[in-house]
Amino acid sequence: TSTSTSTSTSTSERGPWDLVVHTGGPFQQKRENEVLDACLEAGIAYIDVCDDTELALSSKRKGDQVAKDKGIPVLISTGIWPGVSALMAKKVAMDIQRETGHTPTRIDMNFYTAGTGGAGATILSATFLLLCEPVRIMLGGKQRTVKPWTANQIIDFGAHVGEKPTYLLDQPEVVMCGEYLGVPNVESRFGTAPDAWNQLFKAIALLPASLLSDRDLMQKFAVFSLPIVRLVDALVGSTNAMRVDATLEGEGDS
Repeated sequence: TSTSTSTSTSTSERGPWDLVVHTGGPFQQKRENEVLDACLEAGIAYIDVCDDTELALSSKRKGDQVAKDKGIPVLISTGIWPGVSALMAKKVAMDIQRETGHTPTRIDMNFYTAGTGGAGATILSATFLLLCEPVRIMLGGKQRTVKPWTANQIIDFGAHVGEKPTYLLDQPEVVMCGEYLGVPNVESRFGTAPDAWNQLFKAIALLPASLLSDRDLMQKFAVFSLPIVRLVDALVGSTNAMRVDATLEGEGDS
C-alpha cells in the first residue's frame, strides 16, 4: 500500500507498541525516513522493506549509531528483494569461500515478475520511479553508475519460469554486497512479462527525469495502469522468480 506519514512522536508518546513494520512504499525519491526517525526517538524497534538505495544508505548513516547507543533493533530492506536475495547472495558467496578459500569476484542478481507478481499499484509506481534513478553497480571494487533498463541479459530462472530477459535496475544490495561481502563486481537486473512491458519500460526510461521523479504523478499513473496490468496478469499469470549467482574467475559458478 502507499501511505503518507506524519510524525511527531516522542519517547513519552511511545504507547503500547514494541515494533513498527514499515511497508508503506514506494520508497523511491524520498530523502528522509520519517518513520524510522520517529522510532529511534521513541525507542521502538523498527523493520522496513525499503528498496531504494539512497534512502537505505542514508537511513543507515543517520540511524546506525543512534540505534546502537539506545539498544534499538533496526532492520532495513527486509523484503523479498532486497531482503531474502541478500541472504541468497551471502550463501553463494560463503559457498565459494568454503570450497575454494577465496572471495567470489562477481555476484549477479536477477529478478523476474510476471505482471505485478500479485502485488498492487505500489510496485508499478516504484518501478516507474526507479526508471529515472542511475543504476549503481560495483566494478573493480568501485561504485559506478549506469543508465537504467540497459545491458539486458537472458537469464534461466529454472524449469517453471524458463529463460527471461532482465535489465539493469538499481537496488540496495549491490552496494551492500560490495561493501560487506567484499565482492568487487556486483550487478542487479530485473525483467517482467509479457515482453511488451519490458519494451514499454525502456521507452519510459527515456522520459525527462523531472517527470519520472514525481512521486504523486507516478502513483496516479500506476493506479491508472493497474486494471490493464491485472488483465494481462490473467493471461500471463502472476509469477515471481529470482536468481543469484556468485562467480570466482576461472572457477565457474556457484
